[in-house]
Amino acid sequence: MESIYSPTYIVCDVETTGMSPYNNRITEIAMIRIQHGEITGEYRSLVNPGQHIPYFITKLTGISNADVFGKPSFE
Repeated sequence: MESIYSPTYIVCDVETTGMSPYNNRITEIAMIRIQHGEITGEYRSLVNPGQHIPYFITKLTGISNADVFGKPSFE
């Protein structure tokens, strides 16, 4: 059996304005490439969701409406 440290893989994290896939939108995308147990690359981008970020989501993620103002949309 191969160790989890042997292959190269990408870990992806997505933050949103809420839990509904129909009513909520993405606010951040982050990816980390891991090769042989070491981080070898990172990508992070805030995304303008085109809708208000609720206060409880800002408290949870730390991402506010001001943070995403002027950022690219997901499209």
